[in-house]
Amino acid sequence: KTNSFMHHGGYMLNIVKDLKEANCITHSGKFHADEVMATVILEKIMPVNLLRVTKVPKTNSNIIVFDIGGGKFDHHQENKNGERKNGIPYASAGLIWKEFGLKIIKKFAKDTKNLDYDRIFQNLDQKLIQGIDAIDNGVPIQGSFSCMNISKIVADYNPSWEDTCTAEEQFEKAYFVCKDIFDNCLKRAISKEKARNIVEYFLQKSSDKILILDYFVPWNDHILESNNPKAKDLLFCIYPSNREGYIVQSICATNNSLDIRKRFPKNWWGLTRENLPNEINIETALFCHKNGFIAGTKTLEDSIKMAHLAINA
Repeated sequence: KTNSFMHHGGYMLNIVKDLKEANCITHSGKFHADEVMATVILEKIMPVNLLRVTKVPKTNSNIIVFDIGGGKFDHHQENKNGERKNGIPYASAGLIWKEFGLKIIKKFAKDTKNLDYDRIFQNLDQKLIQGIDAIDNGVPIQGSFSCMNISKIVADYNPSWEDTCTAEEQFEKAYFVCKDIFDNCLKRAISKEKARNIVEYFLQKSSDKILILDYFVPWNDHILESNNPKAKDLLFCIYPSNREGYIVQSICATNNSLDIRKRFPKNWWGLTRENLPNEINIETALFCHKNGFIAGTKTLEDSIKMAHLAINA
């Protein structure tokens, strides 16, 4: 008996019981986020007939073995399989992503020209895969509180002591969760890279240390990575709000969102449409965040005025 699932944007997962039917092998028993996510990645390029075993049998070279067996996609052997430049070691998710990631990105972004596939690859690795690999390898997570993450969510899909379901049934449920997460992260990574040329276009038109976008696209990372000399001098970005009017947002000095190039004056912080207009003499002013990094007005003209006031304060 096999359990089959067809998925949009991929192929199919079958968990099989017979080696003759398998084209992928991983370990049985308790499952973890790294081999579940590795299965998701593999399913993007091939139908996955997965056999879960306690010991890898003698197989032909066409079978992909991961997270077990000591081969190319297993990180448990003594010499392991290396680590990233930032020191985060690989687990099976990262090893499979490193091998097949670019192929998957090219497949799903094939209708878009002039994309930097390596940037998309790194985006997904940093945002999704590295954390899974780190936790599976026992890299400590900072913080004195418990924070739910993908690895813990997947771990909790393993049968509990009182469950009557099988590990294979629960593996499939965890697979669905990881597939949805992966698909969304891949879509957003491709979408973000598509925005790079758009940001460069508006950046070239910018003046007075203010970037004005006609519509919202992801922008801050692209500014930090831009070779345009104007990018280094920018202090605020203005774009249409999806609630009301326009947003005026401080530009981050680094990828750390707490590291801001220029905040709004402190006497603005926390004010709302009831008191901010009189405080700064801008009639359509709507709010200023209590930490002084984002504000809003009803009109583009007033947003530009607000940015100039903050820059000259």
